[in-house]
Amino acid sequence: MVIGIILASVAPLALLGSVSAVNEQVDCDKALEDHYPNHIVPSYESAAVARCDEYTTTAWALGIAGGAMLVVGVPLIIYGAKPMPAGPPPAQARLQPWASPTGGGLNVRLDL
Repeated sequence: MVIGIILASVAPLALLGSVSAVNEQVDCDKALEDHYPNHIVPSYESAAVARCDEYTTTAWALGIAGGAMLVVGVPLIIYGAKPMPAGPPPAQARLQPWASPTGGGLNVRLDL
């Protein structure tokens, strides 16, 4: 259960990192498009294109990792949870006979 809680807690951070990487890629592509409006990037700027493509790998890796952590974490939480008790025991009334050398009778006990 603890591992499931940890995985389910870290998964949104991975998904947020994926969204951040996608935003960085969009910004990088937009900067290239603004700098080269005809969509022809000279060969000496190939490093800038490769840098923009690196965000794609990061976004996919973090997205898949975050989804996998959620898919694994939630069942671990459910499987690890202990069942709750059904509630307090029902009220009971007991009659117990007793006897001694000098007398006898019934003992009444109520458990609420």
